[in-house]
Amino acid sequence: MTTPLEPPLTEAMREQARSRPGQWLYSIDPAFDPNGAVPPYGVIGAWQVDHDGTVLSFQHNPDYQPSPRALDLPEPQNAAEAALQNAATGHGSEGDLIAALLDTPLLLRADAEVGPQVVAGEGGRKVLQACTSAQYLPSTWPGTITVTGRELGTAVTGLDVCLNPGSRIAVTLPVDELSDRAGA
Repeated sequence: MTTPLEPPLTEAMREQARSRPGQWLYSIDPAFDPNGAVPPYGVIGAWQVDHDGTVLSFQHNPDYQPSPRALDLPEPQNAAEAALQNAATGHGSEGDLIAALLDTPLLLRADAEVGPQVVAGEGGRKVLQACTSAQYLPSTWPGTITVTGRELGTAVTGLDVCLNPGSRIAVTLPVDELSDRAGA
């Protein structure tokens, strides 16, 4: 595993260090307000400040989990995209993702004459491919149909659905997880 890069140390931060001799100067993930409550996984690390207010060295936080914003992921277009990014980066749960997918319109890969296209997945599982918005839509798809996660979950079982295939954050999950929540 590679060590993450040290965040930039600005002149404003050096000035802040001079006003806090003998303390630590924290670097916070851009998704959090540095003046508010920040969870431990939102702290990138900290610079040690000596008793003269000089910055000595940086120590990375081993529990840091970069947010979607820190990873420069595209701005979410809907609740499902936000939940997908959060789940993939450890800032949310799979349960949050499933809940958001239920009422989100999904663009399902389909052929105008045949309907939804099923592709082969890992371990021989059959996979439907879907995008959470047009920004993730591959240009090679023959077409799409729009269904909510709830509609998908009540219409199909035994398949997986791959969300945003080919993107930086593509997630595959069993359609049955949508079925379980859609029926609840």
